[in-house]
Amino acid sequence: MVPVSSIAFMIFSMFVGVLLPVGTIIYLKRKYDLGLKPFFIGCMIIMVASTVPSLLNAYFINGSPLSTLLDKYAVFNALFYGITIAIFEEGGKFLAMRFMLADKYDDDHNALMYGAGHGGFEAFWVLVFGNIPYLTAALRINSEGIDSLVSLVNEASRDEVREGFNMLVETPSYTFLYGPLEKIAMVAMHIALSVIVWYAATRAKKLKYLWIAMFLHLFSSASVDLVNKWAETTISNGVLQTIIVEIYMYGITALCVYMAVRVWRQNVAEKVLED
Repeated sequence: MVPVSSIAFMIFSMFVGVLLPVGTIIYLKRKYDLGLKPFFIGCMIIMVASTVPSLLNAYFINGSPLSTLLDKYAVFNALFYGITIAIFEEGGKFLAMRFMLADKYDDDHNALMYGAGHGGFEAFWVLVFGNIPYLTAALRINSEGIDSLVSLVNEASRDEVREGFNMLVETPSYTFLYGPLEKIAMVAMHIALSVIVWYAATRAKKLKYLWIAMFLHLFSSASVDLVNKWAETTISNGVLQTIIVEIYMYGITALCVYMAVRVWRQNVAEKVLED
């Protein structure tokens, strides 16, 4: 039997996956009277920006000499994928803001709405669609039993399927809360980076902000990956591993938010002087 607490935390994770984007939309719309166009463009761009690297990896990198290097050297792996993600995601934000949101330049708060779409869609996709298979399997295990479900698959796959079901039964319930914790930080980081990229796209001679956003994204992605690998190899306690990684991730998010606030205030001050 899958513990009721595990099922409850799966449902809670899915709820957070809906609440993060919807709650952010409602808050920003009420507070700043913003339209939804930046939000949906942010959703669209993250779909494209996350799909293209996956396709490149599947068709050009897997099985290549580069793949061997990536598997062998953790630092090179983290930097390569960090750079790839930073270029596609932050570059995608820049192009969308420059060419698709020119009619929204009158209110810089639209950067927040764009970031809510970019990060909110990713949170929704991972927390909702990512938990549906687990929740479905858990409910069927508890209602039909593992033996009954295993008997439905071909004999060659039964041991593998049984092992997967047993892992789900034995997984500590609290691990299903890691996803929401991670995605809350991720949404905040994407909103912060969107603010920085916004000023690169909407201000003349401010392209440096795009490079800053790309560097922050690269640093965040690569360093979190390396910290996670370090924790897995040096710390035996799984809970402590996760706590360390989550604390580090929130620290990186705080850095991105701090940089976004600085950029925002600097540009507001410059606009006041111009007026």
